[in-house]
Amino acid sequence: DAPAGPRFACLVENQKTLLGDDTTLLLSAGDNIGGSLFVSFVAQDNPTLAYLNALELDAAAVGNHEFDRGFDDLTGRVDTAADFPYLGANVYERGTETPALDEYVIKTVNGVEVAIIGAVTQETASLVSPDGITGIEFGDPVEAVNRVATKLSDGNAENGEADVIVAEIHDGAASVTGGVPAANAIYNRMVNELSAEVDVIFNGHTHQIYAVDAPITSGTRNISQAGQYGGGLTSVQLGIDPETNKVVEYVNDYVPVPDAAPSGACLTDPQYLAAKQISDDAVAAAKVLGAQPVGKIAADITTAYANAAVTDDGVYMGTARDDRMRESALGNLVAQAWLEELNVPGRPGADIGIMNPGGLRAELFHKASGVEGDGVVTLEEASAVNPFGNTLVVKDITGAQFKETLEQQWQPEGSSRGFLNLGLSDNVSYTFDPNLPKGSRITSVWVDEERLDLDAVYQVTSSSFLMAGGDNFTALQKRTNTRDTGLVDTEAFMNFMGRADAPIEPDFAKRGVGVIDMPEKVVDEVEVTIEGVDMTSLGAPANTEFEVFANGQSVGTLEIVTERVATPLPVRDGVTNGVLTVDRTGLQTNESVDLTLVAAESGTVVQLGPVVISLDTGFFLNDDFTGIANIQFKYGEPGDVVLFGDWDGDGIDTPAIRRGNQFFIKNSNSAGFADKVVLYGNPTDVVLVGDWNGDGVDTLAVRRGHQYFIKNSIASGYADKVVLYGNPTDVVLVGD
Repeated sequence: DAPAGPRFACLVENQKTLLGDDTTLLLSAGDNIGGSLFVSFVAQDNPTLAYLNALELDAAAVGNHEFDRGFDDLTGRVDTAADFPYLGANVYERGTETPALDEYVIKTVNGVEVAIIGAVTQETASLVSPDGITGIEFGDPVEAVNRVATKLSDGNAENGEADVIVAEIHDGAASVTGGVPAANAIYNRMVNELSAEVDVIFNGHTHQIYAVDAPITSGTRNISQAGQYGGGLTSVQLGIDPETNKVVEYVNDYVPVPDAAPSGACLTDPQYLAAKQISDDAVAAAKVLGAQPVGKIAADITTAYANAAVTDDGVYMGTARDDRMRESALGNLVAQAWLEELNVPGRPGADIGIMNPGGLRAELFHKASGVEGDGVVTLEEASAVNPFGNTLVVKDITGAQFKETLEQQWQPEGSSRGFLNLGLSDNVSYTFDPNLPKGSRITSVWVDEERLDLDAVYQVTSSSFLMAGGDNFTALQKRTNTRDTGLVDTEAFMNFMGRADAPIEPDFAKRGVGVIDMPEKVVDEVEVTIEGVDMTSLGAPANTEFEVFANGQSVGTLEIVTERVATPLPVRDGVTNGVLTVDRTGLQTNESVDLTLVAAESGTVVQLGPVVISLDTGFFLNDDFTGIANIQFKYGEPGDVVLFGDWDGDGIDTPAIRRGNQFFIKNSNSAGFADKVVLYGNPTDVVLVGDWNGDGVDTLAVRRGHQYFIKNSIASGYADKVVLYGNPTDVVLVGD
C-alpha cells in the first residue's frame, strides 16, 4: 500500500549503494513520459521529468511516447526540463541521413569509457500523430546502433571511442514464457545482428520482463527489459579487464520494486529524499483535482486480460491487463463515448465510433479507490483511461475504406503485436475468417442493423492519433471532409460519463466474431464454426448457447463451449462447432435469408449470410397458396419417387415414397418412419393413386400398357380388379 514513487526511488538508491554509487549508471530505455498515469499526465509529465532528474538519470533512449506531443515538444519543453540526454540514433531529418537527435553519450565510470547508444522502434511513425513528426523519420534501429558502434570502436579518437558500449533500444520481445522471451522479428535481429562491439542490450516498448543471455561469437551478452510503469529494474554488473578496459564477465538480473515501504540506506540518501518530495507533491496536487466524481459504473469495465480464465461463477477473471489483441468492454465503451459525444447537438455528428486499444491506459474498477464509494468514477480514474490529450476528429470515409480499416487490425509483418483489436460503437458488428488471405478476412460488416454499403459514405470519429493513420491504420488517411472538433478525448470521456442517467453497465457483446467456412447454401442442416464469442474483460460471461433466427424467426439453438483458439490471430475465446437443423416453417423455398445468432449470456449478435434455404431434401407444404411453406419435414431420400394420397381416410393427403415395387406409406405430414410398407406391382409399372371404390381411402393401381391392376386396400397382394381401357400410348388422368 506504500506509494509507488518513493518505493521505486528507494530501490534505485539502494541498488546504487549496493553496487557502488561511483561505478553505477542509471539508464532508461524510453517512454518516460506520455501514456502516463493521472498524477503525472495532469501536469504534462513535468513531475516525472523532475523525479528522474532527482534520481540523477544518466541517459535515456527516446521511446515512441516521447513523440506524443510532437518533435518540437520533445526538443523544446522536454529537453529543457530534463537534466539527462535523450538519445535516438535512428531518428533522422526527413529525407536525409542526418541525425535529428543525439545518437550517443559517453560516460566515464571508474576510468572506463562507457558509450550509451539510444534507438527507438521503427514503428514510431505509426504510433504517434503524423502531424507532430512531419520533419523527421525513423530508420532501422539495429542498423543505426551498428553504425554508431562501429564509429565508437574504430580506433579513431576524433569521432569518439569507447571501451564499453551499451545499446538502449526501445523495442523488444512481444511476450515472455517462463522468463524466456518469445522471439519476434526485431528481437531476433537484436540478438543475431547487433554488432559484437555492443556489450549490453536494454529493451523497452513491449512491457515485458526478461534478463537473459544472448549468444554472440565470443560467448554471450545481456539482453533485458524491465517491464512497465516503474515496476522494477534490470541490473547488469560488468567485470572489466583492467589491462584492456573490456568486458570479460557480467551478471544480469531483474530486481522488482518491493511492496513494502522504503527502508534501508535510501532513507538518508539526498537523491531519494528529493525524488520522494517531488512524488509526494505531485500526488497531493493530483489528489485534490482527481477526487471529483464524474460518473458511476455498475461493475468493472476493463481492457481484455491475457490470462483470463472462467471461474466457478461462469465469468472471466485474470490479472494480466491490456491485451491489445482482443476485444474489450472498455475499448467498446470509449468508442461509444466518442460517437455519442459527437452527436451532441451543435457538434458535427458521426455514424461510427472507433477506439485504438493502445490508448486505454487504465481500467474502470467498481471498487472504490478512495473515499468516493463503490461504483463512483473520479476525475482521476476517468482521465487515466485516455491520458494522451488527443482531440476528436470526424471524417468521411466510404464503406470500403471502413472495411479496409477493419482488415488492418492484422498488423504489418514484423510488428510488435500481430493484431490490434479496435473498439467499436455498439451499432457496428462484423464477422471474419482468420484463415483467409490478408486483406480479405473481413467477411461481413453491419452498421445500424444494415449491411455495410461499400460505396456509401459514413462519418467516422476517433482520436486525432488514429485518424492520422496511427497504429498502421492507414485506411483512415483516405478521407474527405476532415473536421478536428477541438474536443479533447479525456474531456469527452468525462462528459460522456456525466451524461449517463444511471450507472453505466459493462457491455460484453462482441463486435467482431470469427465465422469459419460459412456455406452459402443451407439444406436441412448447416455445420457452423464460430469462434471468439466471449470477451476476456473482467466479469465477462462465458456464453453457453446461441439462439438462431432466420428472417426474425427462431429456427434453433447452438451450444457454445469455453474453448480458446490461439492461431491464427486474433486469439478467440468461446467456440461453437455445431450442426444447426433449420426449421423452414414460414420460409420461402430457395429463399436467400440472413441468419442471426444471439448469445444468451452476453447478447453478442452474429449476422450470417446471405444463405439459401434449399429444397434439396424434405417436403415443404402450403395450404393457402401464398408460396410460403407452413408445413415442412424430411422424409425419404432425394432420389425417391413421391406419391400423395389420403391413405387412411382422414381427409388429409400425406406422402408415400416408391422404391421399385416397395411403397413406404406415411399417414401424417411429419418426419419419421413409414406407417406401412407394401409390395405391389413391378418396378417398371406406372403407378396411379385414387379412391377406386368410393370408401374415402386412396389406394394404388398399376398400369401396364392399356391394362390397369387396381387395389382397393393398402396391402400387399394381388389386384382386386383388372380392367382394359384405352391404348398403351394414351395419357391417363385420375379423378372423382
